[in-house]
Amino acid sequence: MELAPLIHRFAQALRLELPNIEAAAVRSFVIGRGMRERRQAAFFLPNQLERVVASHSEASLAHQIARISEVEVEHAPTLAHVIQDARILHGCVYARRARVVLAETRPPLVGPDALHELDLGALCVSYTGNRYFGHWIKDDTTLNLVAREFGPPIATARKPWIHQAGWEAVLQLGAQPLATARVRELFVFQDIGQNEHRRRRYQILRERVAAYGPKTSAPGVFVRQGKSATPRGWLDADRTEERLARRGFAIVEPETMTVEALHKVLNGAPVIVGLEGSSMSPSILTVRDGGAIVNLQSPFRFNNLYKDYTDALGLRYGFVVGTPRENSFTVDPDEVERTLDLLEPTRLRALEPQVSAA
Repeated sequence: MELAPLIHRFAQALRLELPNIEAAAVRSFVIGRGMRERRQAAFFLPNQLERVVASHSEASLAHQIARISEVEVEHAPTLAHVIQDARILHGCVYARRARVVLAETRPPLVGPDALHELDLGALCVSYTGNRYFGHWIKDDTTLNLVAREFGPPIATARKPWIHQAGWEAVLQLGAQPLATARVRELFVFQDIGQNEHRRRRYQILRERVAAYGPKTSAPGVFVRQGKSATPRGWLDADRTEERLARRGFAIVEPETMTVEALHKVLNGAPVIVGLEGSSMSPSILTVRDGGAIVNLQSPFRFNNLYKDYTDALGLRYGFVVGTPRENSFTVDPDEVERTLDLLEPTRLRALEPQVSAA
């Protein structure tokens, strides 16, 4: 009978000191050193920020403004912690009264008698990657690469994302999903900083994406939000879509396409435009070297997370903020085009694909 969750609950109730994962480790070491750099500013039209009503609920407006500004930023190191006799129980990892939460659900206080037994494993999932497809493809895929350096990659069991298997095939990745397990030696990683080690892993994945098939012939791609996505309240998306189509942009709706079909359109695109959200996440791996991502923003959910990744990869990042309409918003297609025009024309011409899609 597995009692780790019950012991952890009692320790919380008794207000005993609960070690963090680093304190529970038998050893820890640095994989990629931290770094400090000056980030480049985003590109956007004047008066955009005046429309912002609120930022994303999980990051302050000050943090969002810093992301789009030319400021100094500190990137945390990538660390590995070696845990002995660890238990993986329904999205949580337990070891020596420490707990790592990797899912929104919690395991029962008394677990099963029999656990899957492993001598060695390397955890390649995160809480945000289990919660959002966008974080899985942006963060957990690079985590998968570092995990493979130390042991068989393992993940907590959950329902796979709709395109997870397809992108794993493109990226040559995968992991063993486990609902319950005892791992005699488990590697757990802290990998949130956009340091040089992580950037090299992004480049490995981007090279695999680029090599998977021919590059798109479109001068840009517009990513349409699907019906299953969290509603953002964009009232007139068809106006922007029609304008960009006249500009020669390809239009994709990821949830209605296979990864293979999506890859043919996104691979090597000079610029990718779409509503801020998870549907834009493959763009980080597919946009052409030196290309740009333009996020269309709800004024009620101003979020520039993608800027962290474009900075790390030497890409450009721009945005357009919609005009509030009660609990919804509109986007001016003229502003979208003018924002695209802020990209240096000669630079975009140099990025034009030379190989047509099959």
